[in-house]
Amino acid sequence: MSSLTQYKADKIFATLLASEKMDVADGIATSSTKIPPDSTNRTILIGLGGTGVKTINYVKRTISDKLDPSWKDYIAFLAIDSDGKELSAADSLTDDEYIRTTRNGIAERLITPGKYPPAWHRFLDPDQAAKITDPNSEGSGQKRLLGKAKIHDQVRETGKAVDVEIVNKLASRKNSLVSLAAGKGKYQVYVIGGISGGTGSGSFLEMPALIRKVLGNGDNVSIYAMLFLPDTLT
Repeated sequence: MSSLTQYKADKIFATLLASEKMDVADGIATSSTKIPPDSTNRTILIGLGGTGVKTINYVKRTISDKLDPSWKDYIAFLAIDSDGKELSAADSLTDDEYIRTTRNGIAERLITPGKYPPAWHRFLDPDQAAKITDPNSEGSGQKRLLGKAKIHDQVRETGKAVDVEIVNKLASRKNSLVSLAAGKGKYQVYVIGGISGGTGSGSFLEMPALIRKVLGNGDNVSIYAMLFLPDTLT
C-alpha cells in the first residue's frame, strides 16, 4: 500500500472518533492509552477492490491497536473484491467481513445474452460484453465494465445474485452493531476504493443504492465516498 493510501486510512480513522483524548500527528493516531470509540454513531467502512480492501484492512488493524475493545459495538467493516487473493491477504478481516464477486461461468454468460442475469440487461451491451477478455481471471483486469458486471452477476442454477449477497452481508454487519438510541446518532457509511482499476471503478456508483436497501432513506444515514485517483497509487 502506498504511503498516501496509509495516510488517508489514518485520516479516516481520525474521523471515526469523538474522543478528545486522541492526538493526530501527520495523520497518524497516537495515544498511550486505549481511546474510547464514538458511541453515538454507527460507522460502516466498505472497501471496494484491491485499494479499498487494503485500506480498510489497515484501518481495522489500527483501530484494534488504538481503540478500546468496545469499538466492535459501533464500527463494522465489509470488503468487496473480485480478486480472492486480495481478500485472503487482508489478515485483519474475518470471513464474515468480505465477499468475492467473481462467479464461475461468467465468461459464457457474457457472450450469451439469453443467460444474462436480470440486472445486466439494464447496462450491459452484448457487443461490448463480448469484447471483454479473460473475465474468469482473479480480479477485474482494470476493466470497469467487468467490475460492474461482477457486482450484478448471478449463477441462476446455484445461487443468489452477487448484489443480493452484498445486501445480505451488509445487513449482517449492521446487525452486529448496537442499535442506535431512539432519536440519537446516525449511520455513517464510508465507501472506499480506487477508480483506476476494475472492481472499485465499476462498483462505487452501485453502492449507495445497495446501502439504502439495508439502512433506508432516512436522515439518520450518511454515505461518504473516499476514492483514490490513479496518481495516488503510483
